[in-house]
Amino acid sequence: RINCSLLKRNRNQFKQSNMIKSVILLPFFIFINIYCYAQVVDSKKESKEKAILTSLVTAINALHYQPKPIDDVFSKEVYNLYLKRLDANKKFFLQSDIDQFSVYQNKIDDELQQSSIEFFKLVVSRFQKRVDEMKEAYPSILSRPFDFTEDETFVADGDKLLWCKTSNDLMNEWRKSLKYQVLTRLVEAKDIQDKQVE
Repeated sequence: RINCSLLKRNRNQFKQSNMIKSVILLPFFIFINIYCYAQVVDSKKESKEKAILTSLVTAINALHYQPKPIDDVFSKEVYNLYLKRLDANKKFFLQSDIDQFSVYQNKIDDELQQSSIEFFKLVVSRFQKRVDEMKEAYPSILSRPFDFTEDETFVADGDKLLWCKTSNDLMNEWRKSLKYQVLTRLVEAKDIQDKQVE
């Protein structure tokens, strides 16, 4: 039996987004994303993009009404927020990826001072790899019907999840996520049907 009220509440929680901690990080993230994807297309632009990065950091310090020092605290904020924006529900990166990324947790400020974005290039490259793996895997997940009689738990809030340790664990989380979405659609259809009856 589908618990409609529970599904509705979980669905609303699942759709809520977290506010950016500081407006100062917004232009920074916009630039980083443009830069990283540009590098995949044309590596010859590196010196030009590094100059833009240097200018951006200077502008953040000089023009923002309440500039933050670019230090280890700033580095941790960027690190945590960047990963959260890329994979808030923990459906792409593995724990092994996070372990590799964590080396940079206190080094992003140093990279910026050196006009280097090694961390961001690594993360974008790994993210693309995981996306490609998921594209290959999800047809097999959808090829089998969902068992709605099975007693299992799906956690929609990524903050309450741990990073998956293996690809099999990750595929299982995707299976439960897709199953949850199907149940959500069933609830929505049932709501529409009930309103039509009324």
